[in-house]
Parts: sequence; structure tokens; C-alpha cells
Amino acid sequence: MNTPQPLVHPTPRGTVMAFYEAFDQGELRRFGGIGAPFEARVFGAKVLDWPGFLAFGEAFREGFPDGRHVFDFVIAEGNSVATIGCYRGRHTRAFMGVAATHRPVDFTVMHVDRVQDGCIVEHRGIGDINTLWSQLGVERPPSA
Repeated sequence: MNTPQPLVHPTPRGTVMAFYEAFDQGELRRFGGIGAPFEARVFGAKVLDWPGFLAFGEAFREGFPDGRHVFDFVIAEGNSVATIGCYRGRHTRAFMGVAATHRPVDFTVMHVDRVQDGCIVEHRGIGDINTLWSQLGVERPPSA
């Protein structure tokens, strides 16, 4: 059983960076810095609770096991942290109904995370999903 680990980061920036590290290592279930209630908006439209976000993150990790966030900017102001950069990885397993293409992806991502009492309570993320599909050489699947 993956028990969430307590956070050791006293700042919103530290909490958020630990969140992306957990995402990239496939350890979101163990990340102990999620508050209740939690709301995520991904790719601008989908609203997810924590279990829904876990499923979203795990789908990315499944399709892109070596996937990593690479941030050019990390800006913390008060309880909000903005990150701008890219997500890079190789598509070696099925993702959103698309069989592995073994192609690399490198697409822009931007996020804003809000931290309250040391825990992330809100995540907003957008990514250049059209570039992702183009780099995979596929049409956007209906499930996307």
C-alpha cells in the first residue's frame, strides 16, 4: 500500500516542486501535500478531484514512463506558484487509446498551483495538446 508521505517543505514553492517531482517519478499516490478539498483543471477544461487527477497523472506516466517536467520559470507569490516550461518523454505505452508510437514528445506546459496550510488545494494546468498529438503523428483521439 502506498501511504502518503508527510511533506518536509515549509514553503509553497517547495511543496509545489515536490508535487512535480512525485508526478515525474510516478509517486503521486505517496505525495502527502494535497489538501481537502482539492480541485484540478487540466488542459483548460477538465475539472478533476484528487482521485481524478491521480488517474490523469497515472495515464501520463503509463504512456510516457520517462516523462519529466522541465521548468524555465518557477514564480512564487504568496500561496500561489506558477510554473512554465515543457513536458518531455517518449511514448512507449498506450496513452488515451493511442498505441505506443515510440516517438519523443516535448510540448509546452503552464501551471498555477495554490497552497493552503502547506497543502496544494488547487491545480490549474494547460499544455500544448495539439503539439503532443502532432509529435505522436496521430489525430486527436475522441477520448482526449
